[in-house]
Amino acid sequence: MARAESLKPPLVLVTRPQGQAEGLLEALRKRACRVAHLPCLEITPLDRDSPEGGHAERLLGDLEGFARGIFISANALQYACSRLHALGGSFPPQLRLYAVGRVTARKAAGLGLEVRHPLQTMDSEGLLALPELRAVRGERIIVLRGLGGRNRLGEELVRRGAAVEHCRLYRRECPARLGSSLRSLLAHEVPELVLISSGQSLSCLVAGDDGRLAARPLVVPARRLALQARELGFGRPVMVAASAEDADMVAAAEEWLRRTG
Repeated sequence: MARAESLKPPLVLVTRPQGQAEGLLEALRKRACRVAHLPCLEITPLDRDSPEGGHAERLLGDLEGFARGIFISANALQYACSRLHALGGSFPPQLRLYAVGRVTARKAAGLGLEVRHPLQTMDSEGLLALPELRAVRGERIIVLRGLGGRNRLGEELVRRGAAVEHCRLYRRECPARLGSSLRSLLAHEVPELVLISSGQSLSCLVAGDDGRLAARPLVVPARRLALQARELGFGRPVMVAASAEDADMVAAAEEWLRRTG
C-alpha cells in the first residue's frame, strides 16, 4: 500500500474512541501502513441518578412490555447489558431484537442474543427497509441508544404507527484536549488518509482542525457521512466503505491508496 515515490509507508489517521480502535489499527499495520490514533469521541455511561439515566432504568425494568428492541450501536448493546445485569434482569425471550450494524449483531450473538440486522446498508435506512419493520402499528418499540444523534429511525417507526421509547444509556462528547492533540500530530506530519466512523466524530475533528485535514481524503462508512463531510468543507474525495467493520474500512482505504499510489 506504500507509494512508490515515498520512502515511508502512508500515514493513516484513525479517529475511533479509545478502546474501540485496536482491531482497525492492527489491520492497517498488517497492510504496511503507518497509523496514528486520535480519538475524536469520548463515550461514558449516563449516571443512574440523572433524569435520563433514571428513565433508562425504568424502561429496562419494563422490557416485558415491548415487542421489539433496537440497538443503535455496539455501545448501546454494551451499556444495556451492563445495566440489565446490575438490575438482575435479562432480555425477555419474546422481545425481538435488532441492530443497525453487523458488528453490533455479531457482538450480541457472542452474548447469546439473537439479533437481526440489515444485510445491505448498515444504517437506520437499511434497518427500516427490513420487511418485518414495515408493519409495526400498535407495537411498543424500545430504541437503545446514546444522547443526541439522529432520530430518523424513531420518527419513521412512529410514522408507521409504533409507540417508540428511547432508552438513552451513554453520552458522546468531544475530548477536552482534542484540539491540542491534533495540532501536535499535524506539527509532525499531515496524514495521507483519515478514517471516520461517525458523524459526531467528524464534527469534533473539524472543530479541532486548522484546515489542513480538510484537504485530505476521507474514508467513511455511510453515504450520509460523505454528504456531511462535503457540507463541512472537505474538498478531497470521500471514499464510502461497505460498512464500519474493520475489514470494510481497511478495504476502502487500501483501494484509495492503491489508486493514488
